[in-house]
Amino acid sequence: MSTIQLIGIGFALCFIVIGASALRKERTDAFYPPASLFTGVLLLVVAVFPSTAGVLNEMLAIGKFTGSRLIALLIIVVLVLWIFIMVIAGRERKLNRQFDRLIRNEVVDRFLLTSGGEFKGSVLCLVPALNEAENLKSVLGRFPKEVNGVPVHVLVVDDGSTDRTAEVVKSMDCALAKVPVNRGGGSALRTGFDIAILSKAAAIITIDAMGCQRNIAEKITSLSGDYVLTVKANQNSESSRIYALFYSFFLIPLMMVVFGILFYLLFSVLTDEPTDVNQLLIKLETGSMRDKANASYRINKLFTDYSDQYDESYRSRIIRIHNMSKSEFNIDNTLRLHIIMIMGNSKDTTFGINLIEELSSEDEEFRIKAIEALGKLRYAPSADLVQTFLNTDNSFLEKLAAAGALGNMDNEVAINNLVKLINSWPANWNESDGPELRWEATMALIKLGYSDSLTNEIIINLLDRNYYNKYQQLDENKINFLLLKILHILDSIDNINLLKPFQNMIYQLSENDFNLEIKNFSKKLYNRFK
Repeated sequence: MSTIQLIGIGFALCFIVIGASALRKERTDAFYPPASLFTGVLLLVVAVFPSTAGVLNEMLAIGKFTGSRLIALLIIVVLVLWIFIMVIAGRERKLNRQFDRLIRNEVVDRFLLTSGGEFKGSVLCLVPALNEAENLKSVLGRFPKEVNGVPVHVLVVDDGSTDRTAEVVKSMDCALAKVPVNRGGGSALRTGFDIAILSKAAAIITIDAMGCQRNIAEKITSLSGDYVLTVKANQNSESSRIYALFYSFFLIPLMMVVFGILFYLLFSVLTDEPTDVNQLLIKLETGSMRDKANASYRINKLFTDYSDQYDESYRSRIIRIHNMSKSEFNIDNTLRLHIIMIMGNSKDTTFGINLIEELSSEDEEFRIKAIEALGKLRYAPSADLVQTFLNTDNSFLEKLAAAGALGNMDNEVAINNLVKLINSWPANWNESDGPELRWEATMALIKLGYSDSLTNEIIINLLDRNYYNKYQQLDENKINFLLLKILHILDSIDNINLLKPFQNMIYQLSENDFNLEIKNFSKKLYNRFK
């Protein structure tokens, strides 16, 4: 177990202990106890099983917005909303309890000042009531004055009634505790309990003026009980409880998911952009600089994702727009860069001449994009020019682009230069040329069908996560990118014999890698050996 894992376990245990301690102190009004426990458990799982972090990372990787990732996002949205509701509900409950205590204290104090301790040593029948004027007439008249010599008193807690409930109670000569605002049956009962305790009542009996104790009354009568005061057949407590469970644990989460889907669909409609290439080209020709940049980006994406979107009728217009983008009046390089990328993604080799002209551009950014575009076009006539960018006089990024582009061009001179490049490392390399250049050149040779002991050794190293540990400048995202890139390159090779030196490493990735995408793709690639 690594040091980072041990640190993670330590932090997780701290969160769990803090959360458990808070719950033991019955800090149910605070949100942090469950949040602390949840955080601690999550950290513990990730620390002990690091692969879970990879699964979560894959769920959140929305570079390609698939259905499964939409579901993952909706689940996350529901969880976030649920946590938000918990926080708000916790705060609301805390404020509600404080307000309830304030109201109860005021009602109790007023009652005791006016009534004294008349309930001492008696049986107190506590009746919470809300707009029960009609029911109370029959309920209050059936209470006995005493039971086995013990006096019986009735206390009605009027929970903010708006009808004649208070008048009925006074007319029946029963004690009345008037609550100014409706606080619910539970609050009314708590108010009555406070009065009973402070008045030193010997026993307390609660009676529901609405008849919620129907089932209890029926049992009493079936057992030949002495007293049944009144019942009202207007409630079914079991159905209300089932509805509450259904509402809390099914209906609300379902509504959140449905709302999330509707929001996504609405957002998609509102942000929908035209997908017709002809309309987008019109924007490129006549629109503002912002419209042009947006349209060029969308065309580029369409050509990348859908190869059938390009039509030869667009050729002359794209060339004209490209020439326009090179105008001295154009101060924004974005459009020109996008047009170069559009040419490459179009797969139309006619653009090769225009892209070769960009190789002599004074701006390095244009040269790099032109090299990449020529590689995408697989424009073999440009191979001799592109391989010149491998010279030491050029920048690292130009060399990197050239190595990648040459991997798409079947040219003997290019192969010789790539082989020379990887064999000269690191003795004849500039200090600024990092190992990525050697890796890119090796991957280019593999794509071209070239294989020897050195290239095989480099590829095996690139398939080993431990190999990257000595390169501190590489983070996990970069490593995952390199692994996926080399796996895709290997998958594009038809000759299975060229893949055999890497069979064992591919198997290890398919079985043990924590990144789900890398693991699944490795399994697919390994199946080719069967």
